Amino acid sequence: MTHLHKIESNIMNKHYSFTHKLLAIALTFFSLTSALYAAEVYKWTDKDGVIHYSDIKPANVTSKNIKIKAGKPSGARTSAQEQAQTLDETKSQQLAVQAQKLQDETDKRENDARCQTLRDNLVKFKENSRIKINDNGTLRYLTPEEISAKTIQFEKMLKNECS
Repeated sequence: MTHLHKIESNIMNKHYSFTHKLLAIALTFFSLTSALYAAEVYKWTDKDGVIHYSDIKPANVTSKNIKIKAGKPSGARTSAQEQAQTLDETKSQQLAVQAQKLQDETDKRENDARCQTLRDNLVKFKENSRIKINDNGTLRYLTPEEISAKTIQFEKMLKNECS
């Protein structure tokens, strides 16, 4: 082997070695940065009912492992605990909205039923001249004045509550 071939061989070996080192560094860098994008968070509830989050698994407590994948890091990156807290708050808000919607629907149905009862009673008071009521355990008929007063009362209630 000539002296020139030895020099070329050394250069090739150094280049080959440098390329492998560069490749190893690049692979290490990419494996570490991908680990930064995925975080594990532990969630548990203490004996007082308080929910806790931590990236360290608690000892002697049953906890739930929550896996969080974050997007690309930004200048103001939030922690995994904050992300989990935000997720819980969002779910709580959604549940509160659903509960309010169900409550509103229930209130509307109850109001509709009350209004229908008022309408039915008003029709009975206008169509019947004799209406029997239970007055402290005694059955009696309403007087025409009482019927007129109740009719006016039902009309006002319908106007105010069922318009």
